[in-house]
Amino acid sequence: MNSSKNKVKFLVRAYFFLLPWSRPKRLWALAALLLLLFLSFQYLISHWQAALGPLASGEEIELLDAQFGLKSQEVIPLLEHLGPVYRQEQSYLYISLDLIYPLAYGLFFSALLLFLLKNSFPRYLGSLYQGCFFPFLISITDLLENISFILLLWRYPRIPSWLWSLASFFNQAKWIGVNLLFIFLLLGYIARWMNRVEVAEFKAMQKRFGSKNYNHYTKKQNQDV
Repeated sequence: MNSSKNKVKFLVRAYFFLLPWSRPKRLWALAALLLLLFLSFQYLISHWQAALGPLASGEEIELLDAQFGLKSQEVIPLLEHLGPVYRQEQSYLYISLDLIYPLAYGLFFSALLLFLLKNSFPRYLGSLYQGCFFPFLISITDLLENISFILLLWRYPRIPSWLWSLASFFNQAKWIGVNLLFIFLLLGYIARWMNRVEVAEFKAMQKRFGSKNYNHYTKKQNQDV
């Protein structure tokens, strides 16, 4: 009983933390931060590509997490080609920028989902808001993936089989989560467009009668039905 109460309290606190970030201005600020981090990644990758050249297979160097599933026959040539200096540099990248990036996109996409829910299903926000935290699950998976990549880079060439399996699992789980997230976002934008008239009426009634009174009124109506 206490655990369920604590869970509800935690989710409510998380919701009220997330709520200010779902405002358009803050969403744009988070989007700008994500763009800056993305451009930083691209700069580092282009620097490594220019310094090291392509792999023996002719493929360009890329980050480990750009792949879906890790196969030793594909990753080992990359780790060998990087050499000790660039393996260390890439591990520092996962410790620094790639630690901030999952937290930033987790906050951004959670806030964006909340924004879409508020503007698509405002009547049912109390039941649906928990879905907004799905991007944070992807962020946690991404962070665990980064830890496994750091261990791969540090322990090369003596990499145990369990580490390959762990890194591949977190990598695939992250990309599956990302694909599901984009589907949810697409559905959210479609729902926002389809429900735009109803949402406008709902907000107008809230503004007229006050959000608390109108929410209580609509809740009572639903119970009577």
